[in-house]
Amino acid sequence: MTYTVGKISITKGEDIVRGTSTRFVDTANIKLGDLFYFRTNDKDTILLVVDVIDNNSLRLSHLDASPFNPQQNSSQIAYGIIQDFGEGLTAKLSSQLALLQRKWHQRENELTGWFTSDKASHDITSFNGEIAQIPTPAGIKTLAQTAHKTSEYLTQFEQDIQRNTASLAQVSPKLDEFDSQAERMDFMHQDIHQKHNDVVDKHNEFKAAAGKIDAQAHQVHTLSAQVADDTLHADIARKAADAQASISALMTTEVTDAKQRVDTQLAHSIDVAKSVESDSAKAQTAQAFTQALADKVTVQYNEVEQLKEAFSADTLQVNIAKKAVDAQAAAASMQAVNSEKAAEQANQLKQQTELFKDQAGQISTQVHRASQQAQTAASNADGFEKSATYQAGLASQASVLAHEQANKAEQAANLASKVTTDFTAATIPEVGKVPVALNDAQIDEHWVNLEQGMSRLALGILSNNLNRYQKDQLIESLSAQVDDLRDKLQVTQVELEKVANTPVTDINKDYFQGTHASGGTHELPVFNMVERGWLSTASYQEGMAEFLRMNGGSGVVGTRQYQADKGFSVGHRVVDASYATLNIHNHPNYKAMPGMAEVAACINGYYFRTRHNDYRLMHSVPGQYLARSHSIAAQIPSYVNALPTGCEADGRINFQNTQAGYMRDVKQQSPEDCIWELSYLECWIETFQDDLNDPTDSFRHSNDGKKLKEIFDKGRYLNYSGHKNRSENLPYHPMRISYVDDQGVPQHGLLQFRISSMPVATLAKRLGLSNAKVIVGNTGSHYHHIAEPLSQEQIEQLKTGEVPALTVQTSTDFNHRHDIRITWKNGQLVGEDLDTSHQHPVSVIYGDSSQLPYDEDKALKGIIDHTNRFKLVKDLRSRARVGNNQRLMRSRMARFECVDLAQLCEQLPGLEGVGASLQETYDQYGLNDILQDWQGGELNAAYYNRRYRFSRNDASGRVTANRGFNDPTLFCAKTTHAKVVGGFSWMIPLELILRTPREHWNPYECAYVPNAQLRTEEDNEGGKNAETAFSGIDDRHFYFGTPKALLTEQVTGNDPADTANTAWVKGKDGTPRLLYGNGIRVHDYDGHRQRFPVYPLYFEHSHDANQQHWLRDNLKTLLKQAVSGTLTINDIDEML
Repeated sequence: MTYTVGKISITKGEDIVRGTSTRFVDTANIKLGDLFYFRTNDKDTILLVVDVIDNNSLRLSHLDASPFNPQQNSSQIAYGIIQDFGEGLTAKLSSQLALLQRKWHQRENELTGWFTSDKASHDITSFNGEIAQIPTPAGIKTLAQTAHKTSEYLTQFEQDIQRNTASLAQVSPKLDEFDSQAERMDFMHQDIHQKHNDVVDKHNEFKAAAGKIDAQAHQVHTLSAQVADDTLHADIARKAADAQASISALMTTEVTDAKQRVDTQLAHSIDVAKSVESDSAKAQTAQAFTQALADKVTVQYNEVEQLKEAFSADTLQVNIAKKAVDAQAAAASMQAVNSEKAAEQANQLKQQTELFKDQAGQISTQVHRASQQAQTAASNADGFEKSATYQAGLASQASVLAHEQANKAEQAANLASKVTTDFTAATIPEVGKVPVALNDAQIDEHWVNLEQGMSRLALGILSNNLNRYQKDQLIESLSAQVDDLRDKLQVTQVELEKVANTPVTDINKDYFQGTHASGGTHELPVFNMVERGWLSTASYQEGMAEFLRMNGGSGVVGTRQYQADKGFSVGHRVVDASYATLNIHNHPNYKAMPGMAEVAACINGYYFRTRHNDYRLMHSVPGQYLARSHSIAAQIPSYVNALPTGCEADGRINFQNTQAGYMRDVKQQSPEDCIWELSYLECWIETFQDDLNDPTDSFRHSNDGKKLKEIFDKGRYLNYSGHKNRSENLPYHPMRISYVDDQGVPQHGLLQFRISSMPVATLAKRLGLSNAKVIVGNTGSHYHHIAEPLSQEQIEQLKTGEVPALTVQTSTDFNHRHDIRITWKNGQLVGEDLDTSHQHPVSVIYGDSSQLPYDEDKALKGIIDHTNRFKLVKDLRSRARVGNNQRLMRSRMARFECVDLAQLCEQLPGLEGVGASLQETYDQYGLNDILQDWQGGELNAAYYNRRYRFSRNDASGRVTANRGFNDPTLFCAKTTHAKVVGGFSWMIPLELILRTPREHWNPYECAYVPNAQLRTEEDNEGGKNAETAFSGIDDRHFYFGTPKALLTEQVTGNDPADTANTAWVKGKDGTPRLLYGNGIRVHDYDGHRQRFPVYPLYFEHSHDANQQHWLRDNLKTLLKQAVSGTLTINDIDEML
C-alpha cells in the first residue's frame, strides 16, 4: 500500500526529512525498509527508510545503503511511501531478482572456466540447477591433435606398404621356384621318417638285451648269498668277471650297430643337405621368415655340447668302475680274506654290473637322441637351409662321439678281462691300500675311497637322468613352436602370393591415398575407422556451435578489461564496455580509420576474437577473393566548391556565404549531404592453409605472425599467464573439421573475420519521400558530385523495366566529368561509372530507411518519429559508472538501438561484393525452391539478409522464416568463392558512423608529401608549433585539414588510446596553420556524436536475459503505478 498524507521538507546536507501533518508513526505505521518517493526539480527520487524518528521525522538512505545527502533545501514537497517493501511481495520480488543475478554471475564464471579449462570437459550449471558436462576448447584441441597424429601414422603406413610392394616383386619368383620343389622335398621327408622308424626298432632290440643283463645280475646276487667258503668266492669272482666281459662285448656290439645306423642316417642327412643346397636361392628368400627357428636349433646344438660333456664324465666313471673291478678281482684271490668279505665283494660286483648296465643304457640313449637330432634336422630341411646344415653337423658330431665312447668301452672291457684272468695275487698290499690296475695294465697300490667314488657315480647318473627328462620336455616344446611357425609361414606365403601376383595397374590407389569412391568405403579397415573419427569430430564441433546458438544470439561476447581494481566487486565485470563501448577511441589524424580495440564475438554459433582493429572503412567488390575498395565518404557539393573558402590569410574565418559557413553548419543546414556508414563484423569458414591470410585493413595494426600455429602458440602461452600481447595483435582463429566429403577426405576450415562498411542512409529527416541519392566516391586525389537525387518517377521506370537504365552526369571537377549508369537489379539500385580512363566507386542510397535523422533529446526519452530513429540503450552498469542517463548519452559508454537496423543490414554486400547478384535454391522432397525476400520479391542472396520467404508451406503451414534455428540477429550472405567452406558468410552490425563533407575539406591546400618525410619531421618536434610546422599532410598519421578556428571544441577529455587532434601544417603559401584532424571521432569537434554503436550482445538473447528484460519492464510499470497511487494487488499478481 502507499501513504501520501501531508508535505515534507528537505534540508541541504541532512539525511532526515521533516513532515507537516504527516503522522508517520500513529497513522502510517511506517517500518524500516519501506520505500520513500518524492520528486524535485523534475527528477524522481526513491529512497529507503532506515530510521523512524517520530510522526514528522524519518532518516533515509539510498537503495544501495549509501547516505542520503541532498544538495539544496526544498519544502512543501509531495511524497509517497511504499509500505511493507521489506517484507511483502515486492521484497520477495527483489530477492528473486538478486537470486537470478547470482545465478547469472555463476553462469558467467562457469563459462569463463569452460573457455580456459585444460580438461576435456567442464561443468555448466543451467538456471534450473542442472549440471552438464560440456566439452571444452582444450578437449576439442586434443581430438584435433589425435587426428593429426593418426594422419602421420597413415602416411608412414603408406610408405611401408610401398617398400613392401617393392620387396614382394622380388620374392614372388623365388616363391614360385619354392613351390615347384615342395613335392620332391616332401618325398625326401617321408624317406627320412622311415629311417627314423628303423632306428627305433633297433633301440627296442637293445632294450631286450638289457633285460637279459638284468636277469644275469639277479643270478649273481643269488649265488653270492650261497657263498660259504673261500673257494666259492673265487668262483663267484670269476663268474662276475665273465659277466662283465659279456656286458662289455654286448655293449660294444650294440654301440657298433648304433654307429652304423647313425652313419646311415648321416648319409641321408648329407644327401638332403645337398638337395637343399641346390635350392639355396629359395631357402635364402625364406631365411628372413625363419630366423627364429634357426635360433632354436642353435639352442639344440648347445644341448648336444652339454651331452658331450656328460659323455666325458661317464668315461671317467667307467675308469673308476674298472679299477674297482680290478680291486675286487684281486681281493677274491687273497686266501686271508674270510667268507663275510667275499659276500660283500660279491654284492659290490653286482652294483658294478648294474652301473655298467646303466652306462650302456645311457650310451644307447645318447645314440638314440643323436639319431632324433639327425631326423629333426632332416625334417626341417624341407624349407630352411641353415636349419638343415645345423642338424647335419649335430648328427655328425653325435656319430663321432658315439664311436669314441664305443672304443673306450671296448678298451675298458678288455682291460677288466685281462686283470681278472691274469692276476695271481702275488702282491700283498700294505695296510689300508689295495692293488689297482692302471690304464697300461700294470699293478700299483693307491689310496682308493670306494665310498666317495660310488656316491659320485650315483649322483652323476641321477643328474643325467634329470637333464635328459628336461631336455625331452624342451624338445617337445620346440617342436610345437616349429609347427606353429610353419603354419604361420604358410599363411604368410599365401598372402604374399596374393599381393605379389596382383599387377601394379590393378592395385587400388585407395591403399595409399586414403580416399574411396563417392558413397563407398575404404578397402583398408583402418581408413574407415579414421574417417569415422573425423566425422565424429566434425559432428562434435558443430554440436558445440549448436549449443552456443541456443544460449544466445549472434552478437558481441565481450571486450578486454582494462580496469585494475574492483576485481571482487559484484556488478563491475566488463562485458562490452571497459573505457568505452567496444573500447572505441579517436584517430582523427588518420583518414577514415575509426579506432576500436579487440572484440570477442559469437556469430552463428562460432566464437572468435579479433586483434586490435582500428579498421579502415572499406567494402567488398566483385572479382578476386576478398577484394575490397575504400568506402565512399560524403562529398562536397559542386556549388560549395564554387564558393570562397572563407579562410582569410590572417587566420580569420568568414562564415558569410563561404565554404567555412557551410562546413560549420552542415549537419543542421544540409543533413542530406551527411552520410551514415554502417560498419559490420563478418565471418566465414575458409579452407585451411598454413600461411594465415589476414583479410583486415588497418594503418596501425596487423597480426603478430604469418602462420596459424605461430599465432596460436603465442596466444596460448599468454593465456596461461594471463599476460597480454603489448600491441594487442594476437587474434583467435578457431580451426575445425568442417565436414568429411563423399570420398572420405576431411575438410579443415579456419574461421576468418574482418570489419567492412557501406553507406546506407543520409541524416535527412524522414518526410515520406523515396528519392535515391547517388554518391560518387574518391579515385586518387579527386571526386565528383551528383547534386540532384533520382526522382520517384525515374525509380519506378527502372523497377518496372519501362526504362532499362538511366544515365546521369556528375559535376565537372578537375576539368572533366563522368557518366554514371543506374540500373535496377534484384531489388536494388546499382550504379556504374562508364568512363574508360578511370573509374569511381558508385553507391546508391534508396529505400524506406534511406533517411536516418537523429535527435539527442528524443533518443534519450525513446521517442521515435520522422526526426529521430534512435533510442539510448539504458545499460545499468554503464549508467552507474557515469552517473545518469543524460551523462551516459554524452559519454563513450553509450550504445543505441536503431529501429531501422534490420533494413539497413539488408543493404550490406557479402563476400561477392557491391552489385553482385545470386539466387538461393534448394531441392527438397522433389521440390525446387527459390528463396524470396521477406516481402515476396526476388531475394539477392549475395547481400546479407535475415528474413526470407519460400513458395510452399512448410510443415507448420508457414511460408516465411528467419535465418537459423533460433538466432534473432543472424544475417547470411551467399558466395561462390571456392575458398569459403559451405558457400556462406555471416555478420553482425557494429556501429553507424556519421560522415560529413568536412572529411575532405582542405581550404589551405596543404600539399601531400611522403609519409616517411613527415615521420622524420615529427621526430624533430614537427607540428607542435608554428616554427616546426609540418611541410604537408598524408592519409596515414598526418591527415589534417580543417582550420581549428572554424569550431570551438565542445568535447573535452581524451583517452590514452586517442591520437593527435591538432597539428601545425604549412599551407600552399607556406604559412603555418593550426588544423584539426579530418579523421573520424566518437564526438565531432562541434560536440555532436559521430559514432553510434548499434551492435547486439550475445547474452542479451538468452532465455534468462529475456526474463530479466520483462522483469525490469514490469517493475518499472509497477513502481510508476505505486507512485501515482493506482497500484493494486491484482496488478502485482498479473505482472509478476
